[in-house]
Amino acid sequence: MLRRFLNFRRPLHYSAPIVSEEVQHAVKNNIPVVSLESTIITHGLPYPQNLELANEVEHVIRDQSAIPATIAFINGSPKVGLSTEDLRVLADPASSGLPKHKTSRRDIPYVMARGLTGGTTIASTMMLSKMAGIKVFATGGLGGVHRNGEVTMDVSADLEELSRTDVAVVCSGPKSILDVPRTMEYLETKGVPVCTFNDGNAPFGKHVPGFYTRSSNVASPFEFSSPKEAASMIFAGLNMGLDNGQLFCIPPPLESALDLNFVNSIIEDALQEARVLEISGKNVTPFLLDKIYHKTNGKSVECNAQFVLNNAKIASQIATELASLTKNESSIPNKNKVKFNPSLNTPKVPQKVEAVIVGSIAHDTMCSLQSGYIANDSNPGTHAQSIGGVGFNVALATHMASRDHGSFVETRLCSAVGNDLLGRGLMETMKSCGMATDAVSISENFPTGTYVSIHDHSGALVVASADMKVVENISIEHAMKCVGKYQPRWVLLDCNLSNSLIDSIVKLEDFDVVIEPTSAIKAAKLGKLNNLRIFPHNSVKLITPTVTELNAIFNEFHDNCLFDAYQNEWFPVVDSLGLDYNVRHALDREFERNDYLRPLLEQGFLTKTFRLLPFFSNIIVKDGKNGIIVFQIITDCDKYDNLIKGSKIIDSVSTFSFLTKGKPVGVGRIGVLVQHFPVLDVVPSDEIINVTGAGDSLLGYLFSKLSADSSWLTRLDSTRESYLINSMKSSAASLKSNQAINIDQIRQIP
Repeated sequence: MLRRFLNFRRPLHYSAPIVSEEVQHAVKNNIPVVSLESTIITHGLPYPQNLELANEVEHVIRDQSAIPATIAFINGSPKVGLSTEDLRVLADPASSGLPKHKTSRRDIPYVMARGLTGGTTIASTMMLSKMAGIKVFATGGLGGVHRNGEVTMDVSADLEELSRTDVAVVCSGPKSILDVPRTMEYLETKGVPVCTFNDGNAPFGKHVPGFYTRSSNVASPFEFSSPKEAASMIFAGLNMGLDNGQLFCIPPPLESALDLNFVNSIIEDALQEARVLEISGKNVTPFLLDKIYHKTNGKSVECNAQFVLNNAKIASQIATELASLTKNESSIPNKNKVKFNPSLNTPKVPQKVEAVIVGSIAHDTMCSLQSGYIANDSNPGTHAQSIGGVGFNVALATHMASRDHGSFVETRLCSAVGNDLLGRGLMETMKSCGMATDAVSISENFPTGTYVSIHDHSGALVVASADMKVVENISIEHAMKCVGKYQPRWVLLDCNLSNSLIDSIVKLEDFDVVIEPTSAIKAAKLGKLNNLRIFPHNSVKLITPTVTELNAIFNEFHDNCLFDAYQNEWFPVVDSLGLDYNVRHALDREFERNDYLRPLLEQGFLTKTFRLLPFFSNIIVKDGKNGIIVFQIITDCDKYDNLIKGSKIIDSVSTFSFLTKGKPVGVGRIGVLVQHFPVLDVVPSDEIINVTGAGDSLLGYLFSKLSADSSWLTRLDSTRESYLINSMKSSAASLKSNQAINIDQIRQIP
């Protein structure tokens, strides 16, 4: 009898959710879908405001060409995609004569067994979204660890669901009444990525939003600047077969957000009152929300409604980008799809590579002398050997800068080594860094490149010598094969390459080009190119010279009469930029006010840079510990009228910002933006270990951001400024490292 009982299996029937035909069709045909929870309807707002908001949110999603899928339990049945009548039943308290049940994961069996109607929480909405094949879900605020949660163990089921259900949640951060730092710690422990949207109005140093407020004063682990970046994270997680969800936090709109200190003061007073009144447990939350509502004169509810609509809009855009990424997939990626072979050191080459660096790789030897060295004699010191070369350093920085921040940039270094021991060692080192070597050719005619530098006790360069013949002889055929195979968005060239190779790549129109001048002598190669084009047809979109290198470029252009040769194309661009006497005079005054900029003015620095701009359109001049000076051609100057006051951009850390207004171009006007950004944290001289990779680190960081999404480059917002500031942080990190690229530090810079 016991055996028969143990072998007995009762047949179970799986209750799949009832998915509307519209949602089924959308999921099947890879049309973007955004799911919506329903407790905001049943428990968030009074009737009929709750019904009005529910309809408005669905309209917002449809306006973005996506399909809304509101989720709820109707008479015990889980439904994905509600009818007009379903929404009315949820919203109207009198519709059934029974209270609506707040339905989380634990409540589902009870609600279904009793045939109840209820609104879904984040947890249950995620569950049903996954069952229906929906990958993006928009909501208001996240549940989390309650205040004193370490004592009460009051932790929202939303957090646990995020750790085990692979649906992306788009919200406005944890609710203000919660313990936000502990909530973030909990999510970190559970392996849930938290990524905050930089909408261009964010303060520098990104924080997770605090529901009603744009900042909670709690740092965000990750940041994204576009729906495409968020979709890429979701897609990567799905392809890796990760079972957890991802959290994308959207700050509430500026016009409706509340002040953090004001909200916190209300919460603290309300918590104190709750303790006096002995209000505890599940009664605390409605008590706090009611206090916030009355103390803000209803603005908290208005803010809630506005950020729900905004979240739905951005979630729709993310879902659209995700649909674009999966359009060539036969099915939604699953956890059995990825097969990892740990025996392979080099990643498989994909069809598409975002960033290709064509340049040098070399064996570096850095010699550091003790203080008081004697010239023309042998001196004691220390020697360090490493893999280097401008091309490799930039490629490594590009590769590492994008690894931990949600927008991994597939990178290839196109270079050459000799068929010798040093060359084989460099290839193995690249593999150990996770870099592919399939674009590095092996030369039988030249030895592997070497670079020897000698530094004084402070780390400053005394003298260096390089043998880069193997790089200077990289064939045009090899480079063309690389860019043809990988179809990159951007190609970066260092000036160790031959003139003919640089000229051949600059001539192409399939990608945008960045050029790193490398040294004053090699920078002069730019003045010998035959295939440069003038804005707006220029393929070279950015150069990053030092002041000395910029002077060398200008002198070569002048000596080779390039300004005259391009006169018919070049002069109309210069003439259109609005560089009149008043602008030049105002800029001169700004340079004269700064001790370290004044000498540049005396060298004719501004005139030289303005004359070069039509060839390159973006010039970032590296000036060591003095920071960077940015020159850019901007084609939509009028849109920034309210952003620049005098010579400053509002909330910018730049020393000054000048934007000229020239001639009309299309619907706007063309002009030149000139900005100086100081180094915010200057590395003391006694902490500098070496300077060989400072410029390469700066450029590698910027190149990773350009290759992921270049729209930020000429967009005057906090994303662009943070990237420029962080590029200098990457540079500073290298100064304090024995290696040219400080891998550990650059990976931590967002």
